[in-house]
Amino acid sequence: MNHGGIDVAAMREAVKGPGVDTRMWLAMGTVVAGTADKHPVRFTDEDGNALPHGVLVDVKLHPSGTEVPCRVMGRTAGNGTGEYHPFVDGDEVLVAVPGGDERSGCVIMGRANQALDVFPTTVAGMDVTQNTVGFLRCVEPYVIESATAVVLRQATTGAALSIDPTGQVFLSSGDGAILAMSHDASSFQLKDATAAFQLDPSKVQASVVAGGSAFVVDDQASEFQTAGFLSVSTGGNGAAEHVTTAEAVLGFLNVFLQAAATAATAPPALVAFFATFASPGPLAALVATASSLPLDPTVAAALVAAFSVPKVSGLPNLGCPGFLAS
Repeated sequence: MNHGGIDVAAMREAVKGPGVDTRMWLAMGTVVAGTADKHPVRFTDEDGNALPHGVLVDVKLHPSGTEVPCRVMGRTAGNGTGEYHPFVDGDEVLVAVPGGDERSGCVIMGRANQALDVFPTTVAGMDVTQNTVGFLRCVEPYVIESATAVVLRQATTGAALSIDPTGQVFLSSGDGAILAMSHDASSFQLKDATAAFQLDPSKVQASVVAGGSAFVVDDQASEFQTAGFLSVSTGGNGAAEHVTTAEAVLGFLNVFLQAAATAATAPPALVAFFATFASPGPLAALVATASSLPLDPTVAAALVAAFSVPKVSGLPNLGCPGFLAS
């Protein structure tokens, strides 16, 4: 092309070289504002089909003011693999211009914090401005998904969270305690398995193990066994809610049966005796009387003898003869 005797193309060829290339290869830009007819971020084409490269973001380049659609560069990409964070109006981005031509397909290489997108100074309660904390902080929901397994591990202690390809989840502490949710059971146990809790979905069963003791809750049959002594207490509840001692129960039965035996000498009197307990007053009076009297020596002796029967060796269940450990 000749302008007034000057060959512009020849001049361009003459000065072409490093440092004099007039093409724009990189530019800062901002995401443009959307309109009622066009959103600045698109995942489908005009026919509603998914874009093969995932997303296009409309960006205004600076200082030229040229608006271009941009693909988005991620840390990873592949068949069914990608990374994305939402864009909003005014986000500042660095745009690569392949071949120095905006028509060749611009690509967003990264983002920059600025007055609109202010850099966080505190993350998880920690001051990140001291240059001692690495972090990823999002304001939008954030999803990490793998088609196989996921492992998050603390290097110095070995504490880890893992999800295997079959969907089983394992959480382990640095001292070896394990929380597991597998297909056949959910459990929590110490490293040496001396104490554990387990839920069995196939049996609809819950189990607690602590040393030589075990407690199993089952829809069909539940069981508790212990290698040591068994103690049951009321936890400080009042006598109106719980019976506190076996002696008190036997004392009440002793007074009650003696009164019934006295009334039994005449059938009408026996009927009248039991009829009085249709109201709570007479029963309360009888309980008060029983609680103020010492346990009958004969009853006390029978109680001691019954509770002194040793447990039968080899029969650990509560239903075996005897009560005290041998």
